[in-house]
Amino acid sequence: MNIRINKYYLIILLLFIIPITHAKNRFKDIVYEIEIQDMEIKDDIYNNIQEKLDIYKKDLLNKITKKKLNYYYKNLEETVATAIYPYGYFNPKINIKYRLSMKTEITTITITLGEPVITRSVAITFTGEGGEDKSLIKLLKILPTKEGIIFRSIDYEKTKKLITTWATNNGYIRSQFIKKVTNVSTSDKTADVLLHFDTNKRFYFGDTKINEVEISEKLIRKYLEFNKGDVFTAKKLVNSYSNLSSSQLFQYINLKPDFSDQSNIVPVDITLNIRKKIGLSTSVGYSSNRGIDTFIGLEHRILNSKGHRAKINVGYSNFLKYTKFVYEIPGAKPTTDTYSISTDIRKIKIEIGRSTSYSVGFSWSRLKVKWNRIISLNLSRESYEIFQPHEKDSIFLVVPDLVLFRKKANDNVFPTLGYKISWNINGAHKDMLSSRTYLQASCKLNYIFTLMNIRFIQRNKIGGNFFIDDITDLPPSKYFLEGGNSSIRGYDFQSDLVGRGKYVYVASIDMQIPIVWRWYFTTFYDIGNVFDNIRTPAKSSIGIGFMFKTPIGPVNLGYATALEKNAPEYRIFFSIGSEI
Repeated sequence: MNIRINKYYLIILLLFIIPITHAKNRFKDIVYEIEIQDMEIKDDIYNNIQEKLDIYKKDLLNKITKKKLNYYYKNLEETVATAIYPYGYFNPKINIKYRLSMKTEITTITITLGEPVITRSVAITFTGEGGEDKSLIKLLKILPTKEGIIFRSIDYEKTKKLITTWATNNGYIRSQFIKKVTNVSTSDKTADVLLHFDTNKRFYFGDTKINEVEISEKLIRKYLEFNKGDVFTAKKLVNSYSNLSSSQLFQYINLKPDFSDQSNIVPVDITLNIRKKIGLSTSVGYSSNRGIDTFIGLEHRILNSKGHRAKINVGYSNFLKYTKFVYEIPGAKPTTDTYSISTDIRKIKIEIGRSTSYSVGFSWSRLKVKWNRIISLNLSRESYEIFQPHEKDSIFLVVPDLVLFRKKANDNVFPTLGYKISWNINGAHKDMLSSRTYLQASCKLNYIFTLMNIRFIQRNKIGGNFFIDDITDLPPSKYFLEGGNSSIRGYDFQSDLVGRGKYVYVASIDMQIPIVWRWYFTTFYDIGNVFDNIRTPAKSSIGIGFMFKTPIGPVNLGYATALEKNAPEYRIFFSIGSEI
């Protein structure tokens, strides 16, 4: 009898072990095939289902057990349904089938959404001081929850968020919902929404107290986005903090609103500590364009209470050596405007010549606006030598210069979508004390986009020198120098083979394909030239390489070859930094 009982125990034990072992080895991945039959696939519904299933799958595949597997199959339909409910379909019919293929479970999910729930009535009321606010009319027009359309809970949540955001942005910082009611009838397929929002009283900025520092209070207040009597919002405090931080004048910044008073007036206490007055910055880099590239900068950040500062920058590379002194003065809007006076000594050495220049400049920069712009006037004396044909000259130029640029990207270091466009126009005239008359204009456009996880980079440059007979009438500092890492990469930087002339155009396209972790395989094509005659043949190159994504920007190592005869067989290049 005992032996028979032991056998039964053994059989029962095996019946439990075999399914568990089978479950663990049955599949290693799950692929979902989702089909919505009674309507065109809506991206938002489809994506939400896929997102919920991916989370579900990740938890299961982390460590498959019988308990988790049973739970997965039992609740899969409910998971799909709850991903559909927020879009107004509360009675979907869901059919799920499974099949195994090469240790991958193919899960086919067929969905019939059925009739949606329609919003029958929407009642939104406001009380408190904000009940009479004229901006409510504009707010009510943009609320997504409306009568007669499909009731979507995601729109309902968005409606509540828009109301609370409107309140905080208009000074109603102690506002709240008194009622939040939604009655959904799945049988009648109707929904009724009732919202009652109490704005309470509106708050205003009171006195602003600033602790004593070496910077004048008048300048500090120019960085603030609020004054006494303005409507109080947290956004104005945050923006003011950001402005003070970007001024690079302060080491410690604290903006503290005081709500202790029972009134609706909010004073603000500002505590500031200035940075160390003297700052030193250095960098050493290398690129196949410029060789070793070093930089040393010495800055006096606070010369006086008006926020003036001075900088001395020294740079050295195989191509350029310079020493520059800059004196900066904050403008009437110091968050965007800066005036500067500069002196500059630089030596340029390229394959076709060299030059030494001495200059003084005056500029006005307006940044952090839709189109950033720098307007300057530079006076320079440049002595230069052209090797072939051998020429020496020295000229004096008075050059007005305008730079316009704008940049938009979803990430500053490694964008997957973005662009940067810049325009530069400068010139001189003999009737304005200059030795030469010329006008130079150029435009650059870099564009980055991503398709199917493949990153594309497109670069364009076009420019010209006008009112001159020959490019050698100008010093080397005014030449278009092409070839190298960000131009026609099959040719060396400022190579004779690329050409020299009054005009330039360059275009290139890069394709970066992810391999593993932060590594990308890259391939590219470049075309362009520097020329005097439009019939001058274009130079082109192709290449491959590898890119590594780092916190300071992409690192590129590549192999490029020119496609023209008598060109170098190949060129190895290296670069690091932003691509836009």
